[in-house]
Amino acid sequence: MRRGQLKNHVERLNQADDSSLDAEWEVVLLNAFSKVGGVRHEPKFPGPKKPDIHFISVSEPHQEFIADIATISDRGIEKQNPIQPLYQQMIDIVKKLGLRANSFSMRAEGNSGEIFREGAKPRLKIPTHSKFEKDVFNEKFYGFLDEISKSPNEQRGIGIKNSDTDIAITYNPAQRFAGLSHLSFKQITSLIQNTVYNRLEEKVGKLTGAEYKAPLAVILCDGGCSYLGDRHHPSTYGIDDVIRYFLNQYPEISFVLTFFVEQHFGHGAYRKVIPQLYKGKFFPSIGTDIVNCISKLVEVLPIAERNAVNAVNHLKSIRQNEGRDFIGGLEVSNSEIKISARVLLDLLAGRITQEDFFKAYKFGPGEEGEWPSSNPFLSKLKQRKLITEINVEKTEDERDDDWLAIRFSEPDPAIFPFVVPNAAK
Repeated sequence: MRRGQLKNHVERLNQADDSSLDAEWEVVLLNAFSKVGGVRHEPKFPGPKKPDIHFISVSEPHQEFIADIATISDRGIEKQNPIQPLYQQMIDIVKKLGLRANSFSMRAEGNSGEIFREGAKPRLKIPTHSKFEKDVFNEKFYGFLDEISKSPNEQRGIGIKNSDTDIAITYNPAQRFAGLSHLSFKQITSLIQNTVYNRLEEKVGKLTGAEYKAPLAVILCDGGCSYLGDRHHPSTYGIDDVIRYFLNQYPEISFVLTFFVEQHFGHGAYRKVIPQLYKGKFFPSIGTDIVNCISKLVEVLPIAERNAVNAVNHLKSIRQNEGRDFIGGLEVSNSEIKISARVLLDLLAGRITQEDFFKAYKFGPGEEGEWPSSNPFLSKLKQRKLITEINVEKTEDERDDDWLAIRFSEPDPAIFPFVVPNAAK
């Protein structure tokens, strides 16, 4: 790529906000396509438009296509239904007043009876962000909290209901965790009035405006879009319905390729990129080399660090320009302790305190709902063992942190009184 193109990618990535995912997907896909064929980024064609990718197969006769990359998210829908900011503000208020946040729950209703194919858009019955204080966190709400302060062992509830708002807030002192529930508002009720169709339609003009005779394609990537991970909607539409309808409306588009990162936690946790190919009317005219190259993409894509939703959450954190470390992870054996290299560096550099370090690893008394653990470094010291060797262990999947393997000696008289060896007669 030209220096100007590289500079553009670097600047977009370093913004470290929601829009950085657009640049990241672009970099990842340009790299992946370059491993299965030839790639030109933003080539100069006869027309005024420059598509993101001009792909040319390696085998002769060369086959080609031009494509544009689009990242889709739920940002617009969430802005129209700001349930998370509303819930977070409630939690912040009760914490500030010294009340137990885990005892509170919020439930928001919506227009459930209107949600079906070609029906109304899903909508939560909550106020806009500018009306939170007026409609929800008002005198009545603070009176509710005042009653809880006076009788913290009693269950209570409050309802906020009018033509536009239908919210219930409850308090249960025995409740273990704070709760939030609401109508599912991320459903597709129209084949054309939705984020996916709008983004696809935007790309048609750019691709045709290149005025280059080659198959055209759109690549849709997950920027935090619930549609990509949930394709089954019995009463409404799924993303499959939308993309197939789009391809019928725009037969000049040969195919649409989507990429979604699936992430599972707990036992058997994994992260993997899931592609999906949607064939247009003229897809059969695309050469077999192109089809084979597309099928090889998954093999050359890097391992995802997290899914798009968690990536966005990370970009909103105080360390949005840093990759994830292994804080809290620990392996202990009789002669060795493995710990995050970056976390230990942060501790030694003073970026985190010993208290923060101990809290992350639960070295000592735990907070509510947490199980404290003993400090293995203190245990080694009590066993009269000293550090003899430290090795850096790189991860196979190029994670953003490494493990420090710290090896310990047998009991050492340098720090404890002498003893008679067990082997002595």
